[in-house]
Amino acid sequence: MGGKAKPKKHTAAELNAKAAAHKPQGGGSAGMAERTIKIKFTCEVCKAQMPSITNLRVHYEAKHPKDAFPEEQYCQQVETKEKVAVHHNQMATIKSNKNASKSVRDKVKAIQQEAAVVDEAKRKVYTHTAAGRGPSTL
Repeated sequence: MGGKAKPKKHTAAELNAKAAAHKPQGGGSAGMAERTIKIKFTCEVCKAQMPSITNLRVHYEAKHPKDAFPEEQYCQQVETKEKVAVHHNQMATIKSNKNASKSVRDKVKAIQQEAAVVDEAKRKVYTHTAAGRGPSTL
């Protein structure tokens, strides 16, 4: 005589596999290292740790409104990134000069002309005939 218990539709292994399939993965070890939060700043009042000076400034305004934020103390720890001279979207157009807008092409031509070393003795000068009306179209 069997009981009236309902049979299970899914096993625990199937349910765990389904849950694991929906978890974010990827990036490998390089991605894991990139996504880790690096603690760079510590609040001197309450010893709370913050990843950026902006977060620390907001923390000071919220948690320590009577104290002034010591900007000079934390500015020495801030690492500034080197500014990019050319936007990454324009870098490919500068290299290939293909599918570039007119302003970008003009900038590229100006850069190339400045970079070119020109020997005036070797420069070819084209003169047109027919009283300066341009080349003949015949």
